[in-house]
Amino acid sequence: MSDSMGRETLEALIDDYRRSHPEFQPPEKSDHPVVLALTTDMNPELIDRCGNIVIFWDLLLDAAIEYFDPREETFEFKYFRARLSTGSGMATGTIHDEGFGAIWRRYDRWVKGAQV
Repeated sequence: MSDSMGRETLEALIDDYRRSHPEFQPPEKSDHPVVLALTTDMNPELIDRCGNIVIFWDLLLDAAIEYFDPREETFEFKYFRARLSTGSGMATGTIHDEGFGAIWRRYDRWVKGAQV
């Protein structure tokens, strides 16, 4: 999936969620699509729509690569990084270990490449 496809797909999933849940209120701190996708209300449904948590995180990383410059250390990027780190740690030793490992390696290459 290209980076822009990840962003477009994420935005379409969020739009679908918001249409079917008009009561949804974004967090006060940020209404960035990556933050919205990780909210307690929205996250489980988006994971379900993607098929599983690894596919969701792969999509989210594609979108993050399009949205963020890791050198800028915005609130939204730091939130994404913290949640990815937590998710990867929780996947260790589970059926999702290999998938999260691949996502984490891709994330690491992206961040290190931005520092050059």
